[in-house]
Amino acid sequence: MEKIKIINNGEYQHEFNIYKSDVDTNKHVNNIRYFHWLIDSLPYEILDKYILKSISAKFYSDAKYGEKIQTYIEHEKEKNSFFHTMKSNLDNRLPAASYTRLYFEKLQCLIKSPKASRMR
Repeated sequence: MEKIKIINNGEYQHEFNIYKSDVDTNKHVNNIRYFHWLIDSLPYEILDKYILKSISAKFYSDAKYGEKIQTYIEHEKEKNSFFHTMKSNLDNRLPAASYTRLYFEKLQCLIKSPKASRMR
C-alpha cells in the first residue's frame, strides 16, 4: 500500500461540527462519521463525474463532541485520487481519520436518453 501524506493546507477545505449524533457511547466520534465527512468534503463537481473505487484511512486519535474538524484536501489529478487530512480546532491534533486517499474512476453514462431510444 502506498504511503498517504499529511496535508497542512489543501486545494479544498471544509469544517464540520461534531454533534451528539456523531459520537458513540464512549463519547468519541463514530468511525463511519469520518468517512461521511471525507465524502462530504469533496467538491460536488468531482462526485458528479466520478464514482468511489476505494478508501484507505489511518486513525490516530479520538475526536469528541463539541470539537470542530477541519478537512484539508489535495487532488492528485494524474491518479484520480485525493489526500485528506482532518485536524481538530482545539489543539490542531490529527483525529481518528487523519488522512485518507480516495481513488475514483470516470463515471460513464449508464442511462440512455429517451430521445435516443425513440430514434431507433
